[in-house]
Amino acid sequence: MARDHAAAYARRDARARAEGYRSYYDKRTAGARTTEERRRLGGHRSLSDLRDRLSSGVVRIVDVVPYGTRNQATGRYEGIEVVVTKADGTEETYRLHGKQASARGLNALAKDLEAQGIDISGIDYMARQTGRRAA
Repeated sequence: MARDHAAAYARRDARARAEGYRSYYDKRTAGARTTEERRRLGGHRSLSDLRDRLSSGVVRIVDVVPYGTRNQATGRYEGIEVVVTKADGTEETYRLHGKQASARGLNALAKDLEAQGIDISGIDYMARQTGRRAA
């Protein structure tokens, strides 16, 4: 049976309103102090944003770490955070989950990073957590 995403969002939105927020998005971004933080909390920074940043030529180091709860049956995490350190020393965080954080997705990301000469930390570990070792 296919998941009804619209209905699921409507339920989350209704719960957030009952808690006093204007919407589910408003609840997720509550407490954000900067635009950058609001984008991250709102879930607007993911693989396409990461690939854009990587192709900009300003990235020096990428650190891949797990986030969320770990599934006891599979040993996999909810997703991964990719922390990008730019040439000026500032950092940006991107959250990947689902297919984006799969072994195939991590392998593709690793190849892109290596082709650009960007230092990678943690991607081998996370690929093993999703079922395959990064190439």
